Parts: sequence; C-alpha cells; structure tokens
Amino acid sequence: MAEFTASDKIMPPLSMLINSENGLSFAPSDLTYPRPFRGKVKIGEVTVFSPQPGTYRIDVPSEKIITDYSRSLNKITSFATIIVQ
Repeated sequence: MAEFTASDKIMPPLSMLINSENGLSFAPSDLTYPRPFRGKVKIGEVTVFSPQPGTYRIDVPSEKIITDYSRSLNKITSFATIIVQ
C-alpha cells in the first residue's frame, strides 16, 4: 500500500524494493505502481519463499522507494512479520 495526501499535487509513478533478513526470497522482488496517484493505492502483491520454518521480518526501506516527485517527500514505512511453520 502507498498513500499520498497532498491536496494540490499527485504522486508520479513509483517503484520499491522489498528487503528481508535471513534468506527470504520474493517474487517479484520489486514493485512498481505505473500511474500517478493521490490517496491510498495498492502497489502490488508478492509471494514469499522461506528456506526453513521460522519468524521473519520484511520491510521496504525508505531509501528503496524510488519516484520522480519534485518536492521534499516524507517517506514513512513499516515492517511485516511472517511466521513460517
């Protein structure tokens, strides 16, 4: 998910890379939202592959969010915990 709330601008297309510790892999490993937007949008879905059972953390570091937005942009990200049994 991505959200952009400026009332007088739109967010240009953006891309992001997913990050993980402990050897998880993703398909795809990057996501792109190809159209300009305002408000909240679903960027995409990924399939996660785990080498073994365990608890894993995945996130999108703010420096891995790529866009051509011309103004200063406050990027707020969070992580997800995945439990593989």
